[in-house]
Amino acid sequence: MRYSLRRFWADETGNVSLDWVVLTSVLVATGIAVIGTMQSGIETASVDVAEQMRGQVVRSSFESELCPGGIPALQAREDLRAAFAQEEPLNVATWMAESFGDLSDQEVSLRYLRDLADAAPVVSDDAPWTRARVELAALACEVVARGLD
Repeated sequence: MRYSLRRFWADETGNVSLDWVVLTSVLVATGIAVIGTMQSGIETASVDVAEQMRGQVVRSSFESELCPGGIPALQAREDLRAAFAQEEPLNVATWMAESFGDLSDQEVSLRYLRDLADAAPVVSDDAPWTRARVELAALACEVVARGLD
C-alpha cells in the first residue's frame, strides 16, 4: 500500500491534463471578456452603418442601358439642348428629387412604363432631344438608381 501511494504521488501524467484545463479556461475567460467589452461598440457601429445605408441602393452590375453615362451625361445633354433652343436648362438632379423623391418604387416603375408607352416616337434614336425626352431619360435614370431596371 505504501508503495502504491508513493507511486501515485510521483506520477505526473495527470498534471499535464490539469495544466491544459487551466490554460483552456483562461483562454475562454479572456475571449468572453473581450467579447463583452467590444459588444456595445460593434452594435453601435452596425446601427450607424445601417442608418447611413438606409435608402441607398448598392449596384452590383455595370452601367445600365436605360441611363447611359448616368445623370452627369444627361445633364450635359440637357445643357446642350437648352443652348440650341436658347432656353434655361433643366437641373436634372433637382428635378428628379422634386418629381420622384416622394414616390415609391412601384409608382416610379409604373410611371416609367406609362410615360415610355406614351412617348414612343419621342425616344427613337433619330428624334431630337426635347425637354420631354430629357424628363423621360431622367425618369429612366431614377429607375436605374433605385435598382428597378
